[in-house]
This record gives sequence, structure tokens and C-alpha cells, in this order.
Amino acid sequence: TLTSDSLADFIAWGQQKFPSKNTMVILKKHGAGFASIQRDGETMAPLSARETEQALKTAAQRTGKKVDVLAFDSCSMQQMEVAYQLRNQAKVMTGSQEDILAVTYPYANLVGNLEKAPQVNAKGAGRLLVATYADKVKNGMHSATDLTALETVAAKVKDFTEAAQKVDRAQLYTSMMDTKSMERTHTLSLQHSFRDLGGFFAKVAKDENYPADLRAKAADAAKSLDDAILGRFASEGKKLLKAPTGLTGFLPWRELNPQMSEAYNQLDWAKDSGWGKFIAYVFEEPKEKPVAKEIAAKPELGLTQRFGRWGLY
Repeated sequence: TLTSDSLADFIAWGQQKFPSKNTMVILKKHGAGFASIQRDGETMAPLSARETEQALKTAAQRTGKKVDVLAFDSCSMQQMEVAYQLRNQAKVMTGSQEDILAVTYPYANLVGNLEKAPQVNAKGAGRLLVATYADKVKNGMHSATDLTALETVAAKVKDFTEAAQKVDRAQLYTSMMDTKSMERTHTLSLQHSFRDLGGFFAKVAKDENYPADLRAKAADAAKSLDDAILGRFASEGKKLLKAPTGLTGFLPWRELNPQMSEAYNQLDWAKDSGWGKFIAYVFEEPKEKPVAKEIAAKPELGLTQRFGRWGLY
């Protein structure tokens, strides 16, 4: 069973038994982005972003050496919330923004390509992994992220989220929902709210209905995010349907329930970039509601009633 402790044990064992200048860990498991999910007693996604962070930190404490590249052979793990949480535990993270098949990861080809490039560093290995995936998984999606660049991204995004809390919530919500989801249109699925983060900022930057200052901050956020992507691949069909730019972000279609809100706001990304406050602002009820004249107003439904509630099982 994959747990934070068992992952830490495995990484420490590998580094001690097979010492190397650089270390890549490929993590194969069910994935649901930043979340750890259990449903009806069955583990759907065994490790959250914070649990994975703890495993990497524990292994590094035991060996005195951090992982250089963390690669995910798992669904939906190439996500900003995950990458930012792991930014101090590895240099590069690779994976897919969407759900993946269990048997497509090109392990043998990757090892062969790494053997041909023995002097490659962490960034080079990340790019090589994406290139290998593009060569061998024709109907797929993969990217590599420079984790050392993400604090710059968070600062740019915080500039955006603070400015965004002065504009119309409905307009922001519309832009969020217009952003491509990486998963099927199934509104009960958490992954349906994993949307292309770069695509969201690009959309706001181009929308003249937003104030010029907010558009400029969105463009800055989009550029810093793009600069952090070392390499990306998407098949032609994926480009057309999902337009991936490298990382998803949590852009929910409905208000978070208290349990989900508390869990999400413990993430470093939610705090450092202001994304948790941004989500709360979008779904916050206006303090002053319009009063209908002449015709009696019908009772208003709260956002929770309109959009339903989430649950982590």
C-alpha cells in the first residue's frame, strides 16, 4: 500500500543502495491532483500533495539528498497545486494534466534515452522525458515544470488575485468556466474542475471587458507560468479539444464545502498566490442584494443551493 511512510522508505532505500549524482523518482499510482480521495472504503487517490511533500522531505532527511526529478505516471498530477507544494523537494516535476492509461508510460524508452545522455541535468532530464513521451505516446499529453521558478509565478498570480477581488464575480466565474477542463464533462468529478491555468490567464488578458490593469497582471502571470514550463507535448486532438499549456489549476464550478475549503486552503499555493481567497471571493454572496421594484422579488437561492456541495470521501 502506498503511504507517505512507504514512499519515503522506498526513496531512501533507493538512494542508499544505488547512489547517483542525480535522482529521478517515477511515481505510479492513482492520482487526483492535490487531493487524497477515498470512496466507500476504497482508496481512489492514495497520496495528497502535502503527503507526497512529507514523503520526499523525510527521505531527504534520512539521506541528505533531495530528489532531482519527480515524474508522475498518474492521472491529473501535472497541476500547479501539486508542483508548488513540492517546489522545495525537487527541481523538476513531469506528468500529465489529464487522466492517463495505466500501460502507456514509456519506461524502457526513457531509460534508453537517459543512457545515451549521461551528463544530462535535472532540467534536461525533464525535457528528455517529455520528448520520449511525445515520441512513444502518440495520443497523449505531458509536460515538465521547473519547480525552482514557481515562487516567481506565485508572486505574479498574487498580484492578479488581489486586483481581481475588485471586479465583478460573475465575469470572473464566466472566464473560469470558459477555461478548458482536462477531464470529461462530469460535474460530480473533482477532476472536472482541473482547468488549464495558463489558458485562464490568457483568456482574462485578452478580454477587453476587464480593466486594463487586471488584464496586464493576467498577462504577467501567464508569461511567468509559461517561462516555468521546460517542455510540453499534446497530440493534435488534445491541442484542439483541451489546449493544454502545461499545468492545471483548481478552478471549481461550484462553491467549496467547509471540509474542502479547509483542506484546499492548507496548500502552499492557496496561501502564497492568494488563490484560496480568490475562489472564496468568486463564490461569495454580495453584501448588498438588489431590491426589485414594483414586482415582489422571488426568494434567492444561495450559491450552495444553486451549485450543490462537494465532498471528499
